[in-house]
Amino acid sequence: MAKRLSLIITALALLLASSISALAQVQVTGTILEEGSDEPIPSVAVYTDGGASGTYTESNGAFQLNVAAGSQLTVSFIGYETLTLRVPASARGSYDFGKVYMATSAIGLDEVRVIASVVPKDRLTPVPVSNVTMKAIQTQAPNIEFPELLKATPSVYVTKGGGGFGDSRINLRGFDSNNIGVLINGVPINDMESGKVYWSNWAGLNDVSSFIQVQRGLGASKLGLSSVGGTINMVTKSTDAKKGGSIYTGVGNDGFLKTSFNVSTGLMDNGWAISLAGSRSQGDGYVDGTNFVGWSYFVNVSKRINDHHRLSFTAFGAPQWHNQRGQMYLIEDYHNAAEGRRLNRGYGYINGRVEGGGYARNFYHKPQLSLNHYWDINKESSIYTSIYASISNGGGRRIRGAKTDWLTLDYNTGRPKDPAAFMGTPDGLLDFNRVMEANRASDNGSQLIFSNAMNSHNWYGLLSYYTNKFSDLFKLTAGFDGRFYQGIHREVIEDLLGGDYYIEPQNSSTKLMYHKPYQPLQVGDYIQYDNIGEVLWNGLFAQGEFTGE
Repeated sequence: MAKRLSLIITALALLLASSISALAQVQVTGTILEEGSDEPIPSVAVYTDGGASGTYTESNGAFQLNVAAGSQLTVSFIGYETLTLRVPASARGSYDFGKVYMATSAIGLDEVRVIASVVPKDRLTPVPVSNVTMKAIQTQAPNIEFPELLKATPSVYVTKGGGGFGDSRINLRGFDSNNIGVLINGVPINDMESGKVYWSNWAGLNDVSSFIQVQRGLGASKLGLSSVGGTINMVTKSTDAKKGGSIYTGVGNDGFLKTSFNVSTGLMDNGWAISLAGSRSQGDGYVDGTNFVGWSYFVNVSKRINDHHRLSFTAFGAPQWHNQRGQMYLIEDYHNAAEGRRLNRGYGYINGRVEGGGYARNFYHKPQLSLNHYWDINKESSIYTSIYASISNGGGRRIRGAKTDWLTLDYNTGRPKDPAAFMGTPDGLLDFNRVMEANRASDNGSQLIFSNAMNSHNWYGLLSYYTNKFSDLFKLTAGFDGRFYQGIHREVIEDLLGGDYYIEPQNSSTKLMYHKPYQPLQVGDYIQYDNIGEVLWNGLFAQGEFTGE
């Protein structure tokens, strides 16, 4: 009996010891580096099966995580091959994986290193650069605009500007967008005539971003850019060839609703990879009368021809329309208004639909298409070439006519410019119904109309860079940047607001010369101006870097 009891106690003790061993927590550490460059990779996800516990690597690539002995860890980051690490079952207390190297995916970060990156990873000259990672984009972007992702970056100032969807303003080291080089996948998007960037044109592209790179101040660049303040570059998910997909939907205050999806085939056995993404956002806006609808779409088709050649086609865009707060208000008006900071009197209703007045509505679609070729000639030299095109269409609302004072608010105060002539509702909004009644009663056509100031363009470009590492001491980079830009600027009649026709004022400063005197005009006809501007741009770049003791 005593012998049997002793055996039972021994068996229980062994079982208990085994259970304790299985549940023993081990502090695992390691450093994630990029294969080939030995550079640390920040924000890499390291997690256990099922995601029960996990962490992200620090800026130096280091990670630390408490897991059970014998656990399997997954190491994952956009553009790199996913790794699997096994914690030994015999590990006790702590275990160090040491240096863990991640290789870029076949269609990965290598393809954007020269064309898309502001500062290549192998550049030794110090340049102040900050990166907004995929983690930050995924956690912050669902309900904020693209420029606001950068507000925690040094030397960057961002404000919503009091307008509507996409009307944010950004300053880098005190400079506005005219003196900041802004790129998407290394392709410049600053207006070729004015240098400006209208962020509402790209408000939906945070949904398809892989990372955003900010170079503060002057630095080496392969493009002729107006980047005295710095350079901002957004790299899309063309670097992501992971198989799988997801669907997202979210709601927020002020009627905000967003739905998005993404799906990718991953790199297939035949060398092809296809990625698709899209989203739709809508809302009433925080400020009264600033409702909006925005979309985004993204397509990438890549082909690995062989070890030396790869092709990648990318198309993306972010069409949108939004109403705006087109004027400022006095502080006392904000205090006295029931709406408080939401105060906006620059809109009204037509058939129950919110409509902005002059400078209070914007719509735009600026798609970009590019075909990239990556040629690794040998281990020391390569040529990367991108052919791109952008054909845009859109504009902003204006009010025109002999009686613009019916709906004109002073830009600096938000109050009627001519209170005696102003047509407003009892609660101070624009009274479009009174305007339409007056236009219908007019013997000379519409006295006030809606028009759209259209700023469309046709933009074509070619970027090509050659690199050659002649030795461990000397490297040569040279490139060509060619662009043709055609800006089309017209003002188009959008709505006669109840009238049968519209007649231009007959003074020479506003009447188009090809219109006959007192010619009745209809919706779709041009007024005010009709201009086309063309820019032909060719640039060469060469840089030699010598590095030694």
